[in-house]
Amino acid sequence: MWACLLLISLPLLSVAQNDTFPEPKVVKAGTPKIVKAGKPKPVDAGILYTFRNYGVDEGIIQSQVVSMCEDSRGNVWFGTLGGVTKYDGETFTHFTTKEGLSHNQVWSILEDKSGNLWFGTYGGGVNKYDGETFTHFTTKEGLSHNTVYSILEDKSGNLWFGTNGGGVNKYDGETFTHFTTKEGLSHNTAIGLVEDNRGKIWIGTYGKGVCVLHDGGRVMGGEKEDTAKYAYKWTYINTSNGLADDGVVSLVFDAEGYVWAGTNKGISRINTETFEVRSYTKLEGFSGIECNQNASYLDSKGNLWFGTEGVTKFNPKADWQNKLEPQTYIKAIRLFFEDVEWRIDTTDTNRGADKLAGVEFTGVTKWSHLPENLVLPYDKNHLTFEYVGISLKIPEKVRYQFMLEGLDKDWSPVTKKTEATYSNIPPGEYTFMVKASNDEGVWNDNSVNITINITPPWWQTWLFRISAIIALISAVITYIRIRERGLKARQRLLKKTVAERTKELREEKEKVEEINIELEKLSIVASKTDNAVIIANAKGEIEWVNEALTRMTGYTLDEYKKEKGNTMQEISANPEIEDLIKECIKKRQSAVYEVLNTTKEGKDFWTQTTLTPILDEAGKLRRLVAVDTDITELKRAEEEIRKSKEEIEEQNKDVLASIRYASLIQQAILPKVTEMQEHLPEIFVLYKPKDIVSGDFYWFAMQGKRSIIAACDCTGHGVPGAFVSMVGNDLLNQIVIERQVDNPSEILKKLHDGVVYALGQKAEHTTSSGTVQDGMDMALCSIDMDKKEILFSGAIRPMWLITKNGSNHPAEFKRTTKGDYELVQIRGDRFGIGGVQVKLEPTFTTHKIKVEKGDTIYMSSDGYPDQFGGIKNKKYSRKRLLDFLLSIQDLSMEEQKEKLDQEVENWRGEYEQTDDITVIGIRI
Repeated sequence: MWACLLLISLPLLSVAQNDTFPEPKVVKAGTPKIVKAGKPKPVDAGILYTFRNYGVDEGIIQSQVVSMCEDSRGNVWFGTLGGVTKYDGETFTHFTTKEGLSHNQVWSILEDKSGNLWFGTYGGGVNKYDGETFTHFTTKEGLSHNTVYSILEDKSGNLWFGTNGGGVNKYDGETFTHFTTKEGLSHNTAIGLVEDNRGKIWIGTYGKGVCVLHDGGRVMGGEKEDTAKYAYKWTYINTSNGLADDGVVSLVFDAEGYVWAGTNKGISRINTETFEVRSYTKLEGFSGIECNQNASYLDSKGNLWFGTEGVTKFNPKADWQNKLEPQTYIKAIRLFFEDVEWRIDTTDTNRGADKLAGVEFTGVTKWSHLPENLVLPYDKNHLTFEYVGISLKIPEKVRYQFMLEGLDKDWSPVTKKTEATYSNIPPGEYTFMVKASNDEGVWNDNSVNITINITPPWWQTWLFRISAIIALISAVITYIRIRERGLKARQRLLKKTVAERTKELREEKEKVEEINIELEKLSIVASKTDNAVIIANAKGEIEWVNEALTRMTGYTLDEYKKEKGNTMQEISANPEIEDLIKECIKKRQSAVYEVLNTTKEGKDFWTQTTLTPILDEAGKLRRLVAVDTDITELKRAEEEIRKSKEEIEEQNKDVLASIRYASLIQQAILPKVTEMQEHLPEIFVLYKPKDIVSGDFYWFAMQGKRSIIAACDCTGHGVPGAFVSMVGNDLLNQIVIERQVDNPSEILKKLHDGVVYALGQKAEHTTSSGTVQDGMDMALCSIDMDKKEILFSGAIRPMWLITKNGSNHPAEFKRTTKGDYELVQIRGDRFGIGGVQVKLEPTFTTHKIKVEKGDTIYMSSDGYPDQFGGIKNKKYSRKRLLDFLLSIQDLSMEEQKEKLDQEVENWRGEYEQTDDITVIGIRI
């Protein structure tokens, strides 16, 4: 479970290939801790396999063993979640960060050809140990990710590192080459790494099974396997090939050359040539089931070791294969899901003889009492066959295939069901066949069969079919005769129809003439409208315009034709008129467009034209009618709106520029982190305004040997919050620097009074427009590094102290413990600075806290825990922030700042920042 939880929590990284990186960091190793080994507990696994368990009671530093290695001197190294243990056969020796490791969680161990030991850690990169010193490699030196789950040295001396989210890295001593899903790796989390005798690199991934990289990762010149996208040759093995689970957490070779994969659901053996897979789970005696990451090893005696809940030792030589095929039988045949007692005597109706009505068979088999030469009537065609395969080794793994020959074209998929049902079987002769396989996949050489025959109903017999054919022929002859009489009658009717249709055409012609008369009447009406109307024939030639066109343009029809042309296409100012005419004819509907025109006097005006096709009943174009409406005033109004919009946008630019300049002023008043580091060397400030200017600010000053520092959160954010922050900053300067006040509670009380006065929040300052109700929350502490003493006071906001377990701070402080660390929360008072609580007289408390070297304190605004995000768009929460602070205590303060920034950005995702964010961390 640890392995699963850690994998879920780490991000995926995108990396480049074949880059050259700076020299690694070298750390002098400390003195290791030596623990006398306890006596291991033997566990009897039965006659098939032998297992022995080692745990904390026997001397291992921590119970979660996630990696192992036997070095050239016969020592066995165990990597755990709490450090490394060396076992020499008698004693256990422990290594942790105190002895030079970069991180106590060690997920992989390897001894190279030069005798150096390599340790892959969780978050600390990879460590090289030469017996005296540790050398650290991280992303700064070229790794794609700082969590390394597996290490391999290939035959050419290259080192391979499997990472969490960064794929696989190959290190040739100078450069790192990265293999990710872009290069064909099935998953970017690689836990197991081994090389076979042909140079293939085997990679166990967490979620996509095993990947095999052929020829050590050399480019294959275009040859590809299983995929057409990549330049490398890959083979993929997963649950579809028989793997116990796709979550592969370790790989190891046995003495016979098989690859063993440890998974979350057991272990699997893989043939390196045929890729055939055999899996071992609880049924085969592997009681550990859930293997730990990279915790597997082949010792010098040929035993395989797997880290589970403790350590499991497995002897492959004691393994034997079950070559005996199952004894397979057909147990029963049911009709319509009901059991049937198959017997020749059908006179006793009390024993279900009515079920056998119409059924025929010559006898029953001796042991299973199944019918021989079974013949069923057509209405008893719903059968269920029960069968069983007997294999004594692991009965639960017996599998079956069946087929009803004559109906099925092929064997059924492999199944563990012990019955097969067939409904609505058509008449015919069939043979039901079934075969079984044992847990090793050994199938029956011959299937077990039973034959049945289903008779057809009377309407499917030959006598009925011949009678039906004779009746059909008689019906056809009768139909032909009737048809002949009908054709003659239709011929007479057709002559009558032609005469009627001729009459209808004559009437249609008369209707068309009436329509033309109506069109002429319409033209009279159009001549009186203010809209210009133009009528053209099917060729586009202008036939008629109304007087409104002359009033609108100043042209008569003759002048218009002479100036513009004779067709609708020539006179239009729209360059797309040809396409518009074609489109409206095709769709049989009007087209509307706008165009800029010019009058006879040269004055511009805008028109909106509605172009309508007039079609006859056959869909053929008869005329085009264009109606122009003067929209010049509308266009002028649109132009005025456009200009107003541009003016507003220009004003917004000026306002934005002013706010940006205000941001520079606000940044200038904030203390420089480099200046604070002169007095507090290990400090970070994470400062992320929501808008250009911020309602959060931080403040710092020195009073003698005391460093006074504050994290402030003003009401709101943006410009209003920034104005309040300027007031707060100025008042703190007056109170602490000018008036020499150094007690935190007294500073907050005087700051409260100053804000109330400055923002006119007292009753006597109330104006007709009301008062400003803004204020601020604040965490403020005074630190004396020589005395290791902190004075803290808070207005709403708390301070958090993280220290080693066993601290003796007052019991009223809330505590949270995680691992080696304890978080103590010192709450602020329930009063803010100024704002809506101005009618109350606030009191603030100064807390005195003794600290030790290495303790860390944190202060923040509420912007970080209130940030919305995640899958469900919820707040990050204070609890999640405190847990995260506990988890990063082993990092430097600068690294903590980067982790906090990365964490809140990952949580926010695509959502907007909710509020201004300020987090201050100080290590004593």
